[in-house]
Amino acid sequence: MTNLPSPSPVIDIEAAGGAQGTVFAITANGEAWSVGYSGGSGGSGQTGLGTSNQTLWKKVVLPASCIKVRATGSGAYGHTLWLLSDGRVFAAGYNGYGQTGTNPPNTSVTGNPVEVTGLTGITSIWAMGGQFGCSFASRSSDSAFFAWGCNNFGQLGLGDQNHRSAPTQSPRYGIVSAVGASQYNGTDCYTHTVLLDTNGNAYASGYNGYGQCGVGYASANVLTHKLIQLPAGVQGTLIQVGTMGYHSYTGTHILDTRGRVWACGYHGGYMLGLGDTNPTYQTLPQRVNF
Repeated sequence: MTNLPSPSPVIDIEAAGGAQGTVFAITANGEAWSVGYSGGSGGSGQTGLGTSNQTLWKKVVLPASCIKVRATGSGAYGHTLWLLSDGRVFAAGYNGYGQTGTNPPNTSVTGNPVEVTGLTGITSIWAMGGQFGCSFASRSSDSAFFAWGCNNFGQLGLGDQNHRSAPTQSPRYGIVSAVGASQYNGTDCYTHTVLLDTNGNAYASGYNGYGQCGVGYASANVLTHKLIQLPAGVQGTLIQVGTMGYHSYTGTHILDTRGRVWACGYHGGYMLGLGDTNPTYQTLPQRVNF
């Protein structure tokens, strides 16, 4: 027998962590709940309920009603973000690269969630990158976009490869409405990130060894979020972005308003859906034919 979250309807869910997973729920009355893996002894505490693994749903303590939860993880290395109705962001979990954005920097949050430094009026949040985690937040009132956490390949889009332990504002785009990111748990993090704004434009930065950033070349990392090089008339019509793959073998898919899918990056495993593996990667988005 398991206990259920509040009888109030659930409005947002998140599942993260792979083989050692954690599940989250937000209810219509603003309660945050979690269940599952939290790292155990010496763990990361990504449930927001301490490091003990949770076999039953339990309410997370937050100082105001919650409207959204986003999480990522790989094994014991997970972190979670909660967005409150007043625009503040709280975090818990592994913080080895600053991905929780809390003070003191690079110290994991293993108890109740802690407020992320310096964020107000936030409307959207994203937690990405698995063990080598990174976080993003956007504010619709002024199009502000913030990034923090692991940045070894420039995936934060801040112009360098330095990790950030507190949110750092990025150059403005339109209002960022979606973020996709690849992730890998191992000796390194070959992460690239893809942003979608409310104007229907897509940008990418980070690891680009197989052209997964879609900027027309491979090998060199992309350190700022560059506009993906799509055929004329496609930028401005995009509605969904996603990333896939493993280790450095990752790629990007993009959907436009006409129902067309575009793909770039590693193709040695057929994952771009282009019908063959010649060449084994694409540095510019190619249209996927169904």
